[in-house]
Formats: sequence, structure tokens, C-alpha cells
Amino acid sequence: MGAVTRRIATCLFVAVAAACATTSESEVRAGAVYDGIMRWFAAEQISDPDPLPIFVEPRGEGTSIDIAVQAEVVESAADVADVRFIDTRDEALATDEDEVVSVRDEGILIRLGPVLEEGRRVTLDVDQFVDDETERTLRFSLVATGDEWRVLGDPVVFAAG
Repeated sequence: MGAVTRRIATCLFVAVAAACATTSESEVRAGAVYDGIMRWFAAEQISDPDPLPIFVEPRGEGTSIDIAVQAEVVESAADVADVRFIDTRDEALATDEDEVVSVRDEGILIRLGPVLEEGRRVTLDVDQFVDDETERTLRFSLVATGDEWRVLGDPVVFAAG
């Protein structure tokens, strides 16, 4: 391969990599909304000053959370939460000698749905693991204040099932 061809190939590679690395406005928005959710859960655990381990999986069959959004949330919430996006629940759950299933590292396990709404207010349902047979759904209302999203009041809790 000639020097000119190598330079062209390098330029194309850099351009493609830069295009792939660009985070869309909807991804930035989703990351900021999810950050608000992480901060709410961490604030609920005020007895422990260490970052709260939060295991996250996508909510809904066939859904996923974009890797750019995952990276944004891990970084932005690092001061209050050790956020870990998981592929399987085995990564988050442990069974003790009495066959009791709990979340590893005294953390929490949640499922996040996509951020679909536009505007400065968002409603987001989040499923939280309670025990091996029970989850509860929390409906959060969030509002944008500058670049941050904060939870308005307490979430509505739906019957655990």
C-alpha cells in the first residue's frame, strides 16, 4: 500500500471513528435522565457514604441502552453510585448458604426503560428487584434544570409482583 493510500485509509478510519463516537442529543438526554435516577437511589441510601452499587439492565423485551449512554451514566454518577450495566441477572445477584437471593455488594438492581418523551419533563418507570420473587415498579417524574434532571417528589410505587 502506498503512502497516499495509507493516509487516505487513516483519514477515513479517523472520520468513521469520530462519527461513531458522536453522542446524539437523545443519548445525552437519556444519560442525564438516568443520572437523575441514580442520584435519587443513592440519596435513599444515606446511611452509607460510599457510592451505592447500582446494577442496571434494560426494561422491556428487546430493548437496550446505548453504550454511549451507559458510559455517560457511569461517569456522571460516579460520585454517588458505582453503576454497572449488566447483560444477565447473574452478574448482579448472589445466593447465600440459606438459598436467599440478594443483590451483590449490598447494592440494588433496577431496570430502566427508554426515555421517549420530549420537553423539560419526563415520566420514567423503573423496576427494582426486591427479592427473588418480587419486584416493584416506581414511576418517576423528572424535570430539567439546566443540564441536569432531578426527580420531582417521591415516585409512585406500583404493587410489587
